[in-house]
Amino acid sequence: MAEPKPDNPSDPYARKDQTVPVLSDAQIERMTPFGVVEALPKGEVVFARGDRTVDFFVILSGTIEIYDDQVGEGCDGDEAFTVHEANQFTGEL
Repeated sequence: MAEPKPDNPSDPYARKDQTVPVLSDAQIERMTPFGVVEALPKGEVVFARGDRTVDFFVILSGTIEIYDDQVGEGCDGDEAFTVHEANQFTGEL
């Protein structure tokens, strides 16, 4: 995958701090009543392209790797194109 150009404001991957922010402990604490804490095994698929209903995940520890399962130019489907880490969340851009 091509590296984002930092001077391109329309590229969400050039604005990672805005598109995938790191939440504060206070922000995560405010969300707690609305969710369920669960431990997922390594390799668990939590959503896939085309799913109609997808949960919102806040990562408390570990990581969630996002893959593009479509093989094409610059993508073989085997490499994560982004990784969400502790205090980040999954969601649509």
